[in-house]
Amino acid sequence: MAGICINEDIAHFYANHPHEDMSREGCAALVDFYAQFPDVAALLFCVNVQRALFNSRSWERVYDGYDPDAGAAQPVLQWLEDRVDRELTLGSQGRYWIHNLWLLEQRGVDHVECWLARCRQHDIEGWLSMRMNDLHFNDIPAAFWHCSFWRQRPDLWVVPHDETGSGRAFDYGHAEVRQHHMKLIRELLERYDLYGLELDWIRTMPYFAAGAEEQGRQILTDFIAEVRQLADAAAARLGHPVQIGARVPSCPEAGRALGLDGITWAREGLVDQLVLSSLVWVVEFDMPIAAWRRELGALPVSLAAQFGTSSIAFPAAQERGADAAVPATPEYMRGAAAAAFDQGADRVYLFNHCYFESEFARRERYCRILESIGSPAALAGKARRHALTYAEIAAPDESPRAALPAALRAGETTTLELNSGPIPDLEWAALVLGFDDRDESPQPLDLEIQVNGTRCSYLAVVSPGEPPGDLPAMASPRMSFIIPSGTLKAGRNRVEIGCSQGAGTIVWCEIYCA
Repeated sequence: MAGICINEDIAHFYANHPHEDMSREGCAALVDFYAQFPDVAALLFCVNVQRALFNSRSWERVYDGYDPDAGAAQPVLQWLEDRVDRELTLGSQGRYWIHNLWLLEQRGVDHVECWLARCRQHDIEGWLSMRMNDLHFNDIPAAFWHCSFWRQRPDLWVVPHDETGSGRAFDYGHAEVRQHHMKLIRELLERYDLYGLELDWIRTMPYFAAGAEEQGRQILTDFIAEVRQLADAAAARLGHPVQIGARVPSCPEAGRALGLDGITWAREGLVDQLVLSSLVWVVEFDMPIAAWRRELGALPVSLAAQFGTSSIAFPAAQERGADAAVPATPEYMRGAAAAAFDQGADRVYLFNHCYFESEFARRERYCRILESIGSPAALAGKARRHALTYAEIAAPDESPRAALPAALRAGETTTLELNSGPIPDLEWAALVLGFDDRDESPQPLDLEIQVNGTRCSYLAVVSPGEPPGDLPAMASPRMSFIIPSGTLKAGRNRVEIGCSQGAGTIVWCEIYCA
């Protein structure tokens, strides 16, 4: 049951691989790369935006209308503002990957079938992942991502005829919308020999008009019940079970409030795997997996904890762009995985990490991640980091809750909690604090740090390049404090930060186990 699930994103293979890889051999090589890591249990291949990413018989294709012999100004490319994206430039998110999809069809290669067949050869679960409401470039109706149905029927949007934003998502309260998406589901289940079909409800919310979410829960439950029937029919045809998975918000209450009732889907036997997810980028270190386990009880449903590619401490930090984000290093990914397994996750799930497969500069780091996060045994004895981040997805009437930023004032104590997973079996641990570089900050010796009631002594100012090194640029100064042996406990750890004089704003907090 344990292992790593990899989501192969909408554009990675087509945008980041050369034209010569658009072949059966090139498709096989992508799967072969992952097969060298024993803990990679499942590959999930995304099949659509608003259009299909394969030679679909039921939906428009992304490359429909593309002319390889026409210039950069052809209609299907006109919306691309960056001229580079209109050229055949490796890595571009425009013409290059449309051309590669066109090449696959011209060469008679069904890449979806090739990937699934290669997965079977390696005994890797081959899933197809369907985005249930993709909203990329929703402010540009001419974008090749969009289907005619979406363009012609703005009355079916969550906010009919909305000017811009998430109101342009399809409203699943309309039978026509559900029927449209069911056509692709039916094709996938009737056409391919797949291990499972994942319904990606994270791409993209909302699914109902404001105030209609409660009624929407039953609508989507009935929708998935129909998918379950189609999957069971596919299983009878193929001679093996066909699993149904769903990506849902990491917090069950937030999911219910949005109409995504993963608990009910599991109780009614409609899904086999739930992927507890952040919205886009954030690595969530303290998912409420134990709460899911309590509600699910002994139901035979796999829980996968999904991690993005960045550690970000709080929502407003994203306004500072690259200054706020820390790349998902092997140490961070181990920390998140350790906490997830400790709370009851069966698997970990990587989203958007697939781009590192084809990026030479980060491929080695990606390999170290895949080697070390697939199970508690793989994590044992390895350095890990546990940051204080937040859950990106909240109920419609709520904002995401985050412990940071936290004000620190003279004579006061600020209390934070960090989940460090199981007790580390490593030599030492440190608490690392980062202060907002736009504000004044206290001196290290003016701080009194306690972890679980035990005083921690000042270690050093953390400089770039020194362990733990890659902290957000907006966090300066960064200070580390030694956590005495035997202080950390499994699960949440209480951190108390007192200040004798001075003031500051804490924008980063992590436990570093090395």
